[in-house]
Amino acid sequence: MELAPNNIYVLVLMLAPIAGAVLILIGKVLPLGYSLLPSFLVWSVGTVYGLFKTCPTEGGPVSMFYVFGGWAEPFGIVLELNRISWAAAGLGFLIGLVLWLHTRGREAYGSSFYLVLYLVFFSLHGVLFSRDLFNLFVWFELLSLCSFVLVAYDHSPRALMAALRYLFLSTVSIIFFLLGIWIFYRHGGSPSFSQVQGFLEGLSTASPRSLQASLAIVFITAGIITRSAVLPFHCLLYTSPSPRDRTRSRMPSSA
Repeated sequence: MELAPNNIYVLVLMLAPIAGAVLILIGKVLPLGYSLLPSFLVWSVGTVYGLFKTCPTEGGPVSMFYVFGGWAEPFGIVLELNRISWAAAGLGFLIGLVLWLHTRGREAYGSSFYLVLYLVFFSLHGVLFSRDLFNLFVWFELLSLCSFVLVAYDHSPRALMAALRYLFLSTVSIIFFLLGIWIFYRHGGSPSFSQVQGFLEGLSTASPRSLQASLAIVFITAGIITRSAVLPFHCLLYTSPSPRDRTRSRMPSSA
């Protein structure tokens, strides 16, 4: 499949959060105040600029691409930004902005928290912009690892239990996801979305491989909704507060 020319602003959206994470990482040798605001500005300005330059317009391209190293599909890594992923990236940025403003200035949130927070948005953009199932798996794993750290960041027994439940849920879900990838790779020859699409379009209802394709779709869908804690799987992450947690929540904050 021949793709449109590279759009550098798709890469800007990927690099903005990782640049903020690098600044926070460098700033770990200094007080948080020296790196918190610069890292936020790099992340927020870079993301807003990238969203502005890639904003969907009437009559504009439906999708924008960035091909790493000039290696086209199915051998290379290709990023695709379409209207849905653009809207999801914008919504994620707004949520991140509110979260950053809420935690800023609180002693409980140090450099490691913001480092992982920026890595969450880096991996989230990877999930949104991926064009093949294997890279989607890699980004999901990074996103889950960062989410696990953030869930457990409180270090309270309730937070640790919720993090362990999430880790278990993620492990089960990725097994289903990988089974679906294996089926598509075995019969389609590539995990690329375009190759998978061609494989599915070439199937007929009478083909014996149509059942296997349906099974692969079910496995991948089950893996995604389980890992994302979509209803009813969200209840698996809930941990009722212990008496100690209730007492801590009623205590006035030292801040």
